[in-house]
Amino acid sequence: MSTKDELVVSGCSFTADYIKWINERLKRKHKKNTVKYFNEETEKYEFHTYEYIEPFPTLDYYIGKHFNLKPINLGIPGGSNRDIFERSVDYIAENSQKVKILIVNWTWFGRMSFMKQYKPIQYETLQYDYTSSEEQIENNFIKHIESFVLLDFMYKNNYLNIEFDIDLLFRYSFLLEKLCENLNIKFVQSFAFRTNIKEPLLINHSLLYNINLDNFYGYPGDLNLGGFALFNKDNKKYWVSKYDNHPNELAHKKAAEDLINFIEKRKLL
Repeated sequence: MSTKDELVVSGCSFTADYIKWINERLKRKHKKNTVKYFNEETEKYEFHTYEYIEPFPTLDYYIGKHFNLKPINLGIPGGSNRDIFERSVDYIAENSQKVKILIVNWTWFGRMSFMKQYKPIQYETLQYDYTSSEEQIENNFIKHIESFVLLDFMYKNNYLNIEFDIDLLFRYSFLLEKLCENLNIKFVQSFAFRTNIKEPLLINHSLLYNINLDNFYGYPGDLNLGGFALFNKDNKKYWVSKYDNHPNELAHKKAAEDLINFIEKRKLL
């Protein structure tokens, strides 16, 4: 009989071993190693070239160590909530007898995934900023210039809307909750960073009654709505570098401590 000894975390780059991904990209001399960023001090756009960063443990390591469970990190840089949901389901389907707890850190709304390759499965994630003006959105699309035509068409025909993204998140959350419940797997979820939703769509949504908020850390994920996120992108002391707001080692330790306290306080494990 198999022993349930795995702690599985799933999410985007804020959950993933982002540093490992960056360092591997440097080895390949990836064309995106030099990125454009807005320098708040000079108030100008400048270019930053990534350099090697010493690896450090991610939050799953600390949580797994605390609960004496083997950490499994399914996080993927650039992942959408669809990616997070499907990677979680696929892993659980094959390893349900080993998984003790699944922790899902949902990413921001405004990411869409399209399958580029079937075997092995590979997605292309496109991003749009639903809080911006049309001009700002089109500037953001330039980051994905190869897909600009598709995104431009979707925007102009009103296929990009926050309500649809929120609907999907609630369905993903509900289905993962029931799947874990059926397979005797504990389930915890959070928003990796603030949702940035100004309207009360996450509070008065018609599908909200389906969501188990007892295991949802910090819901609805934004201080403006009375919640909080797992990582603080606004505090630079938690940034991996001066130019990159992805979480550093201190941020991962803090996120792990916060989740551990939440899990123990709510008796979720």
